[in-house]
Amino acid sequence: MRAVGIAVASVVFAHPALAIDCTAASSAAEKAICSDPGARSADEALGKAYTQLRNSLPANAAAALRRSQTGWIPSRDAFCAAPTAIKPLSGCLAERSRERQRYLDGRPRAGDVSDRLFRRYFISLPAKDGSADLSVSAIAFIGGGVWQSRLNALIDSEVKGAISDAEAGKENPGNHDNYEVSLEMDLVYASSRLVSVHVTSGSYLGQAHPDSGSYNINFDRTLNRQLRFDDLLDEASAKPVFELCRSQVAEQKKQRSDAAAHWKDDVELKEVSENSQDLKSWSFEASNAVVDFGAYGFGGYGQCMCSCTIPYSMLRPIVKKDFPLP
Repeated sequence: MRAVGIAVASVVFAHPALAIDCTAASSAAEKAICSDPGARSADEALGKAYTQLRNSLPANAAAALRRSQTGWIPSRDAFCAAPTAIKPLSGCLAERSRERQRYLDGRPRAGDVSDRLFRRYFISLPAKDGSADLSVSAIAFIGGGVWQSRLNALIDSEVKGAISDAEAGKENPGNHDNYEVSLEMDLVYASSRLVSVHVTSGSYLGQAHPDSGSYNINFDRTLNRQLRFDDLLDEASAKPVFELCRSQVAEQKKQRSDAAAHWKDDVELKEVSENSQDLKSWSFEASNAVVDFGAYGFGGYGQCMCSCTIPYSMLRPIVKKDFPLP
């Protein structure tokens, strides 16, 4: 097992793509950024944050950061080009760039955004000798308190799991250049009590299709433990939340149906309830909670990819008294 936090470069270290050179802008995203002073300012601030972090890292970790950043840029552009993205395009690109800047600075996406709560670390290991290509963008909370120690232990366990998954094929020597394992983390929200870490994972190790998913680590800084669904809602209070999610899932399935005109609502409340009662599926954001039902929720792989957005105006009157809701 390799020590967590040691990054081996899979790319040659070089200067990153900093702020866009608008005299050479060619893609739709680049042109949108260059046409909007706010988006251009956000891009320049992101470039400065990137450079500052890169210069603080040893060469191998800086190379892994570069890989993470060059992978993030097209994912940002694709997200903002999607029909459901915030419009205009330049506004979406600016917001995503600001989120990335906060991440590189070690600050949460929402909540106490002025506080630097964590440091970023990156692991990049190429596929070789039967192991998969590994890409990890993780966080480690700063400070010597009990909550930081316990939360970092949970995060370290996830990172070690990704490393173990990438190494799993070593007993089968050969070229596995198409095998890959990825793990990305971001601090979605932080307050004096609640910390909500969003984790995205993916892997392809020769199975029929790539596995991907996301989950959350919701942690109470005062109680020094990971929160559970039973901390949030009791059975009676949860029912209207499940009903809201059932209606949202049904609508999403209808929109994705190839025969929407003849579509039949087959989403059952019991199924929604069962898929919602794990707080790892819940992400607590600035103005609402989001339940992600994953790739296998409500049908075969990738058929729904459904989620449920629950406004805090609905949750606040029914949430348990001691739950640290934003």
